[in-house]
Amino acid sequence: MKDPTRIPEIIAALHTAWEAQPDRALAELWGSLENRGLGWATSDEDLLRLLREEAARHPVSVRPGDLSDSFAVVVTESPRRIVTLDPVGGRVTVRAQSDQIRTTTWCGGEIVRLVAGSPLVLRDASGIDHRLGVTREITVHPRPESIDLSGVERRDLGDRLYGASVSRDGGERPDLIVVGHSLEIQTVGLRAVDTQKIRFERLVTCRVGEAMAVTERGGRRRELGVVEELFPLDA
Repeated sequence: MKDPTRIPEIIAALHTAWEAQPDRALAELWGSLENRGLGWATSDEDLLRLLREEAARHPVSVRPGDLSDSFAVVVTESPRRIVTLDPVGGRVTVRAQSDQIRTTTWCGGEIVRLVAGSPLVLRDASGIDHRLGVTREITVHPRPESIDLSGVERRDLGDRLYGASVSRDGGERPDLIVVGHSLEIQTVGLRAVDTQKIRFERLVTCRVGEAMAVTERGGRRRELGVVEELFPLDA
């Protein structure tokens, strides 16, 4: 007979993995484990490993110091936002889940509270606390040591998103460019923020310290300013 004392440990691991994603049905969570190899022949030891890996990728909470080599993407509600917390780069970026609200980014990101089901509170570099909605789900990704997107084709980006702080001649503040399947460029003016989207085929040059250049559809080359900073937004 198998040791029955193993059962509470597995149930506890399931509880932890599911508690971090309360909006998901158990069958949906189970399906994601199946996509990663869970099957009829899976041993209890391997199931426990899969559950712990799931809990590490989608933790119930994140404390200061937990993201020493990673970054977190937090989905919130009330309001609905996608928040990227990048302590390594010292930056927080807030995106809306629609095109009606512009993307914002700021320096800092000290964790005051980051717990699934609780209000997300982050502190900026000036010591001001930002309440960014109720945390619905946390996803932790490994952070690349360096980012160089030069030569990357649009179709090869997959689900990855990056932010770029780009300075232009005559610009009072750097532009924020969200790099994904299109480029979302936000230019801060005296009275308003201008947002435009560019469809591109290839990032010709996209590394810190050099002019960002892309090939647009149709083959036209376009330069967008010097990259001051590159940071991850999603993976």
